[in-house]
Amino acid sequence: MATAQSTIDHLADILAPAGPIRALPMFGEYGLYCGVRLIGLVCDDRLYLKITDDTRDAGLEQAPPYPGAKPHFLVDEEALEDPDTLLPLVRATYAARPDPKKIPKRLQGL
Repeated sequence: MATAQSTIDHLADILAPAGPIRALPMFGEYGLYCGVRLIGLVCDDRLYLKITDDTRDAGLEQAPPYPGAKPHFLVDEEALEDPDTLLPLVRATYAARPDPKKIPKRLQGL
Protein backbone atom coordinates (compact mmCIF):
# COMPACT_ATOMS: atom_id res chain seq x y z
CA MET A 1 0.00 0.00 0.00
CA ALA A 2 1.47 3.35 -1.00
CA THR A 3 1.71 6.29 1.36
CA ALA A 4 -1.00 8.93 0.89
CA GLN A 5 -0.02 12.52 0.17
CA SER A 6 -2.19 13.57 3.13
CA THR A 7 0.12 11.55 5.42
CA ILE A 8 3.18 13.33 4.04
CA ASP A 9 1.51 16.73 4.49
CA HIS A 10 0.49 15.87 8.06
CA LEU A 11 4.01 14.73 8.98
CA ALA A 12 5.53 17.87 7.46
CA ASP A 13 3.21 20.00 9.62
CA ILE A 14 3.93 18.04 12.81
CA LEU A 15 7.71 18.02 12.29
CA ALA A 16 8.09 21.60 11.00
CA PRO A 17 9.37 22.95 14.37
CA ALA A 18 12.36 20.56 14.09
CA GLY A 19 13.61 22.21 10.89
CA PRO A 20 12.98 22.26 7.14
CA ILE A 21 11.19 18.94 6.53
CA ARG A 22 10.66 17.49 3.06
CA ALA A 23 9.70 14.09 1.75
CA LEU A 24 11.17 12.83 -1.51
CA PRO A 25 9.96 9.80 -3.46
CA MET A 26 12.27 6.85 -2.82
CA PHE A 27 11.83 3.14 -3.60
CA GLY A 28 8.10 3.60 -4.19
CA GLU A 29 7.62 5.33 -0.83
CA TYR A 30 9.27 8.43 0.70
CA GLY A 31 12.57 9.41 2.25
CA LEU A 32 12.10 11.99 5.02
CA TYR A 33 14.70 14.74 5.13
CA CYS A 34 15.44 17.49 7.62
CA GLY A 35 17.49 19.96 5.63
CA VAL A 36 19.78 17.80 3.49
CA ARG A 37 20.03 14.89 5.94
CA LEU A 38 17.96 11.73 5.59
CA ILE A 39 16.34 11.15 8.99
CA GLY A 40 13.82 8.44 8.17
CA LEU A 41 11.33 6.85 5.82
CA VAL A 42 7.59 6.98 5.37
CA CYS A 43 6.28 3.60 4.23
CA ASP A 44 2.66 2.46 4.16
CA ASP A 45 1.56 5.67 5.93
CA ARG A 46 3.90 4.97 8.87
CA LEU A 47 6.89 7.01 10.05
CA TYR A 48 10.19 5.19 10.55
CA LEU A 49 13.09 7.21 12.01
CA LYS A 50 16.73 6.23 11.61
CA ILE A 51 18.30 4.78 14.75
CA THR A 52 21.49 6.53 15.86
CA ASP A 53 23.80 6.07 18.85
CA ASP A 54 22.20 9.13 20.46
CA THR A 55 18.63 7.87 20.01
CA ARG A 56 19.08 4.13 20.55
CA ASP A 57 17.55 4.29 24.06
CA ALA A 58 14.42 6.22 23.03
CA GLY A 59 12.17 3.31 23.94
CA LEU A 60 10.24 3.16 20.67
CA GLU A 61 9.45 -0.07 18.87
CA GLN A 62 12.03 -1.04 16.26
CA ALA A 63 10.94 -2.52 12.94
CA PRO A 64 12.19 -2.60 9.35
CA PRO A 65 10.24 -0.27 7.04
CA TYR A 66 10.30 -2.90 4.29
CA PRO A 67 11.57 -6.50 4.01
CA GLY A 68 15.36 -6.69 4.17
CA ALA A 69 15.82 -3.17 5.58
CA LYS A 70 17.71 -2.33 8.75
CA PRO A 71 15.48 -1.68 11.77
CA HIS A 72 14.22 1.87 12.29
CA PHE A 73 12.14 3.38 15.06
CA LEU A 74 8.48 2.83 14.21
CA VAL A 75 6.77 5.99 15.45
CA ASP A 76 3.27 5.16 16.69
CA GLU A 77 0.22 7.44 16.65
CA GLU A 78 0.67 8.35 20.32
CA ALA A 79 4.24 9.59 19.75
CA LEU A 80 3.15 11.47 16.60
CA GLU A 81 0.69 13.49 18.65
CA ASP A 82 3.22 14.23 21.44
CA PRO A 83 5.66 16.92 20.24
CA ASP A 84 7.51 16.81 23.58
CA THR A 85 8.59 13.26 22.71
CA LEU A 86 8.83 13.39 18.93
CA LEU A 87 10.60 16.69 18.23
CA PRO A 88 13.64 16.03 20.48
CA LEU A 89 13.98 12.61 18.85
CA VAL A 90 13.86 14.13 15.35
CA ARG A 91 16.38 16.82 16.34
CA ALA A 92 18.75 14.23 17.86
CA THR A 93 18.45 12.05 14.75
CA TYR A 94 19.20 15.06 12.55
CA ALA A 95 22.24 16.03 14.65
CA ALA A 96 23.67 12.51 14.45
CA ARG A 97 23.16 11.98 10.72
CA PRO A 98 25.91 12.99 8.30
CA ASP A 99 25.52 15.48 5.49
CA PRO A 100 25.33 13.76 2.10
CA LYS A 101 28.62 13.27 0.33
CA LYS A 102 29.50 15.75 -2.40
CA ILE A 103 29.19 14.42 -5.93
CA PRO A 104 32.54 14.65 -7.72
CA LYS A 105 32.53 17.22 -10.54
CA ARG A 106 33.31 14.54 -13.10
CA LEU A 107 30.03 12.76 -12.19
CA GLN A 108 27.79 15.81 -11.93
CA GLY A 109 25.17 16.01 -14.62
CA LEU A 110 25.24 12.31 -15.50
